[in-house]
Amino acid sequence: MGLGDRLRDFISNNIDEQLTDLRGKVKDLTKKMRQGNVETKEIDNVMKSLDSLEKTKETLSNLGTQVEGFLDRAKTAKSAAEKLREANVVASALNPAAAAITLVQEKLIGKSDEEVADLGSAVDGVKPTVGKVDNEVKVMKKDLDDAKKDQEDKKIRKAARDDMLGRG
Repeated sequence: MGLGDRLRDFISNNIDEQLTDLRGKVKDLTKKMRQGNVETKEIDNVMKSLDSLEKTKETLSNLGTQVEGFLDRAKTAKSAAEKLREANVVASALNPAAAAITLVQEKLIGKSDEEVADLGSAVDGVKPTVGKVDNEVKVMKKDLDDAKKDQEDKKIRKAARDDMLGRG
């Protein structure tokens, strides 16, 4: 499993699954809040999970930056390896050992090209994922805040109604 696959797995297992799980929790929680059947502890737990997801997003963003730096260094190393390969081609005409080294070097360059391309495509998915997490967390927090406000408004309306009816 290459680095690109590991990065994709990290996004899939740590980000996408948490988003899906939290979406369901927020939906259930807002429904309960509108019905008046929710405890503050449940809201706090979901808010902590949303904050944790934002921290995971920051980790992913930092990881993306680090990998981009690695990709730049890998491209520079590839350029140096290609120059060395050119020198080895000339040397291989005079030395059979240099010819063998050139063959191995060709395979290593090919393999590194595949890994760099795979990792580059995985890194391209980091920024959209970070944006997606940002948007989804904002929406979920807004949904919770709206439901909380609705719940408070409902209590105020009930208290006002009770006062008018002389129950308060």
